[in-house]
Amino acid sequence: MNWENIIADVNHYSNNEQSVLQLIEMGRTLPLKGLHLSPYWVKKAVRDLDNSSLPIYTTIGGEEGCALTQVKLFELEQAIKHGAFDIGVHLNMSAFRSNLQWCKIEFLQLSQLAHKKERCISLSVPSSIHDQQEAEQISALIKQNGIDGITLMEDNISYLSTFEKLDIEIKLKTNELTKFQHLLEQNETALMVPYVNLS
Repeated sequence: MNWENIIADVNHYSNNEQSVLQLIEMGRTLPLKGLHLSPYWVKKAVRDLDNSSLPIYTTIGGEEGCALTQVKLFELEQAIKHGAFDIGVHLNMSAFRSNLQWCKIEFLQLSQLAHKKERCISLSVPSSIHDQQEAEQISALIKQNGIDGITLMEDNISYLSTFEKLDIEIKLKTNELTKFQHLLEQNETALMVPYVNLS
């Protein structure tokens, strides 16, 4: 098991404190790449890990990225203040499919704030990409706006090669680690980090 490629996550944001404590304990005992928690638990994880160098990842802006940009900026500030290293923001697919310019403006503001505080900002694609053209548009959005990484769901794996061309961290979100283990072994050019249900 290549633990160094794994960002461990709880099953769902509604999990209780016991699940979060189990996750933190894993961070203490396994050579993980990082822990992913909801913004609510970031401060506790950082405190409990007691100045550990283990990066904390979180995601802001709501499940479908539909929160207002001003809300996302506030959430980003709080996540940074509480100690998150890499903050993901769901791509607002409704805005993306209506007017791509709205997403460009939003991610430019988010990346500028994150980089000013020396933190990473990632784009998370919450639903299925329609086609190759849409994948290319997302790739351009990343390239033009200083985004440091992307999180892809399992059903977007066929578009992986589009994002491998970018100099960013690629994270695959999955509950089935074994399904992606061969990809981790076969493709060393892209950093693929499964999120796994280890709670």
